[in-house]
Amino acid sequence: MLRQGTRSALAQWLPRRQCRHSSSLWNAPSTSAQPTKLPVRDTPPTKENTKDMDELLEEMELLADTMKQKERTEQVKWPNKGKQTTRKIPNERLSTVIPVNGDRVASIEKQAFLQQEGEGSTNYDEFEDTGLEKVPILPGSFIVTRRNDIMTLGVSLGIVFEDSREKLAMFTPTGEVWKPFETDVTFVLPSFVPPSLIERCGLLLTPADEAQLNARAEVAKRTRTMIQDLERRASAIRMRHVYDAVKSPRPHEMAEVTVAEVARMVTKNPRYQDIFAVQLHMMNDPLHFIAKEPFLATQAFDVRSQWEVELIQTVLRWTRHGDPRLQAFADKAKPIIARTAQRLKDTALEPPAVLPAATEVEWNEDDKTIITFLKQALRPVRRNQLDPFDTACTSILRMLQVSSTALGESDLLHLLVNLGVFAPWQDVSVIQRQVPEPEYDSRSPWRLKKEKIAEKSLTGYKPAPGEPLGPEDFYATDPLETVRHDFGDMPVFVIDDASAKELDDGISIEWIPDNSGACWIHAHIANPTATLPPTHILAVDALKQGSSLYFKHHSIPLFPSSLMYNPDLGWSLGTRNGKPTRTMTFSAKINRFGDIVDHKVRAGLINNVRVISYEAVNKILDFDPVARGIVTRPFGGPLAKNPPIFEIPALPTEEVKALKDLYKVTRLRRKWWMDHHLVSVWPPAASTKVGDWPAGSMTAIPIRYREFQGFPEFKDYTVTIGEGASDGMVAEVMKMAGIVGSKFALDHGLPMIRRSLDEIRLLNQEDEEVIRKLRSSSGQMNKWDLTPYVAAFPTGQYTLEPKAHGQCGARDGEGYARVTSPLRRALDLVSHWQLQSALLNKSPAKATTFSPDWLDNFKVSFALAELTGKKLDQSHSSYWTSMFVKKWMGGELRGDGFSTWNRDALFEGIVSDVGGRRPSKLHKVHGVDVPALGLSMDMETAGDYLKIGQKVNLRLQEVLLKSKSTIGAVHVP
Repeated sequence: MLRQGTRSALAQWLPRRQCRHSSSLWNAPSTSAQPTKLPVRDTPPTKENTKDMDELLEEMELLADTMKQKERTEQVKWPNKGKQTTRKIPNERLSTVIPVNGDRVASIEKQAFLQQEGEGSTNYDEFEDTGLEKVPILPGSFIVTRRNDIMTLGVSLGIVFEDSREKLAMFTPTGEVWKPFETDVTFVLPSFVPPSLIERCGLLLTPADEAQLNARAEVAKRTRTMIQDLERRASAIRMRHVYDAVKSPRPHEMAEVTVAEVARMVTKNPRYQDIFAVQLHMMNDPLHFIAKEPFLATQAFDVRSQWEVELIQTVLRWTRHGDPRLQAFADKAKPIIARTAQRLKDTALEPPAVLPAATEVEWNEDDKTIITFLKQALRPVRRNQLDPFDTACTSILRMLQVSSTALGESDLLHLLVNLGVFAPWQDVSVIQRQVPEPEYDSRSPWRLKKEKIAEKSLTGYKPAPGEPLGPEDFYATDPLETVRHDFGDMPVFVIDDASAKELDDGISIEWIPDNSGACWIHAHIANPTATLPPTHILAVDALKQGSSLYFKHHSIPLFPSSLMYNPDLGWSLGTRNGKPTRTMTFSAKINRFGDIVDHKVRAGLINNVRVISYEAVNKILDFDPVARGIVTRPFGGPLAKNPPIFEIPALPTEEVKALKDLYKVTRLRRKWWMDHHLVSVWPPAASTKVGDWPAGSMTAIPIRYREFQGFPEFKDYTVTIGEGASDGMVAEVMKMAGIVGSKFALDHGLPMIRRSLDEIRLLNQEDEEVIRKLRSSSGQMNKWDLTPYVAAFPTGQYTLEPKAHGQCGARDGEGYARVTSPLRRALDLVSHWQLQSALLNKSPAKATTFSPDWLDNFKVSFALAELTGKKLDQSHSSYWTSMFVKKWMGGELRGDGFSTWNRDALFEGIVSDVGGRRPSKLHKVHGVDVPALGLSMDMETAGDYLKIGQKVNLRLQEVLLKSKSTIGAVHVP
């Protein structure tokens, strides 16, 4: 088990175990540390708290105006109190309100629920792979859903597959069947309706016969009774003091709280009615609480900092009362906006620069408050809550005469650029609160703090062997020194991008001299746990961060560079001068059919490290990804005119042979995979390379006006539509290593976090043969070709069980663990510490570094951190590809050899999402993939809804730059 000291060091930041089965939320036992008790009833009103309540009511009224401005439906509509009927439901025959005509128009609420999210993309967050185990939503469960500020209560009828997505069929008390996504669900009460009754309801939009009609009438009756019960409790509960009890004591810091914790504050023994009431109040108070996604799994809220709450309240109050400070700011800002816009237009094709301001701009304190408010509003928001920034932002934009018909985040970003707050190349993703520095700065407090700790650990007191370790102490000696296997002069190839810094994996091959055709494939992985104990403060920080973050011109690594590249430690492979490099080596014995027939995990020493780029290995293997159409340059560009020349290191003949043998064996392994699995999805990927910008210009300074001009030069735009030789070879070895790590843990009784992934679910099993003919020689298909055959694409999950992972070739019962990136991913670090304990105990592990309970908590925390990193990466990538297209369409693209935009040019798109209508658009909006450009777009069409997989012609229309940048197109029939 985890030592006491380690438990205290690591447990201090892990959230309490989140119950992923919502049914047990109200049965959760009280924690040992009792939360603050709040009165169930309010104290008698005083002059002071009456004033606070008046202000709160004003703020809530102002928030409600947002929905009117965006033509939204009422935020919370109790189904038995809505405006759809004036009759009393108990005296009305329920079957008369259940639709039986298949052509009946959906209710206003349903249309609003399903409509597009303003100027957001059709690619909703609902489709993201969270890594969390799914909350079971069984048929007959009472559920609550939220989307587009619409809350709906109903009963789950079961799972349906529609438009290649998995959805829920939900029966509402008004008699409609809605089809929300699982991520729309915020509350689940299992076994609300007996299975026998729910089965008789069916899954169709309208009942097929009288038996289904009668069953639905009974379910509607029970649902309305439940809603009345929940409404009474929601009206009675009092939560005025909750924010003060749970906010961070530091005014500028956010906090986090779970629904269960708050429920125990307001009532001693919370039941499901209390849980629902607390959740409802917190969802309806976005000024103070932000639902933490994915909410159904977390059941938690981020608590806004006191500073941000006061900022929002201030600007909302000014907006509400028409405060002259807003008009004064607008009058001052308008000439600045016009002047900046003209200068940026005139210098668009010049190099980027920050100039001394020709005219000094003095922002007063009120101006700074408004600008800070606008800057804070630039963050991704999912519409299961109101956005408290919306109303004031819209008012300010209109005062500044922004001409867009549907004001949104892209207009706000454009405004801040023209105010001189942001550079024209400002990337919104790097200024989110999860990113400690928006660009590389050797003097940033975040970086200096890590380097100082590293220096102290390297040069300070070194504890003797067996002495307890402090939070800044490394191991006195390598714990695995006596059991390390020396691989001698075996060549180990560290293959990565030429610009990669954290080199944490190498590969090698060892033939077995028995003429059986079998060989050992070794994955030699960096071994920071030879130095770093889990109690070290840098280790704890790494577990919090989750993984390294990568941006165009800098990265946020898990560990400081003084440790990563220290020649004595040799964490990054190839950096340990004159000494063998320590590794954790995962070895798979591959037979002549490509199957894994034996495995080993050893602490290793490697001596002959060859660092080589992907491009150089492709040259050695005579594989040209451009000639084979795997990499394309649809816009041309400098590298299309003059292809890059990659240096090929002079390798001995036997090492070249070893590389080619590795490739041959990994292709054999891939053939084995194709014999046992159907298809691997390869999403098209567009990528850009962009030149430098002035240092410091990506860091926004709201209190000072800065004069920018020009724009960075684009160096390249590529679309990758498949796997190359070198990257495919490395990927296969890493997949084998993950299987070996899981199997070794099973052999030694080690609890281990694994990742599972089901096979793709097809609409018709008969289509398997069609797909086998369409897939590539490596078993891959582009997503747009595969989508028409798919009922639902699976999502990965972290689990302690050795479940199957279809894409990696892991069978059920052996599992797949992440073990190959300990320098970049905290989960791999945890796996290494766990395996280390087994390597020190040859018999089945008597003591492990981490207990199953700790691992169960960590897999949730890591999955959430990983999800945050994925969203930042998607935001960053889409910003730069969208910026490229925007500059190309506007004739402002800096870069040699790129083509010129023809506004009449048509592109072929493939419908990927049926979408819906947006509040500001008269036309329907569909999600489309454009293979030639490697992009997803939002396409307007005046015709009928199109089918998934349907090919269409489209013309580019607009680009919206924001936290989730989108490219708009119009359908050309």
